[in-house]
Amino acid sequence: MMIRPLQIRANAEDAAFMIPAASRLSKRHGELKMPVTIMAGALDRVVDPADHSVRLHRELPHSRLILVPCYGHMVHYAAVDSIADADAVAMRPGLANEFASRAQPAAADLPVSTSP
Repeated sequence: MMIRPLQIRANAEDAAFMIPAASRLSKRHGELKMPVTIMAGALDRVVDPADHSVRLHRELPHSRLILVPCYGHMVHYAAVDSIADADAVAMRPGLANEFASRAQPAAADLPVSTSP
């Protein structure tokens, strides 16, 4: 389906609108006060985890970052168990206080999921 002219056009439109929207919204990252879990495939070759996920994690004081090893861009399809585990942790009572009190780790100390 991705090679159909309508799909190619829709994909191009999504890409054209995504960059300005992301740039505009990134200025508001600091306003987020709720806990946020950021998950990315450590082997993502479409969206570089260091340029995007790690940077976003550093900008959001109430965030935790999970880089899932052995997976790339479609981590939400491939690592369903890791997503479910992250959801279970996010639903735990008191999580907001836990995130708020943590210091931002150095890049080498970022938590990484152990389950592929």
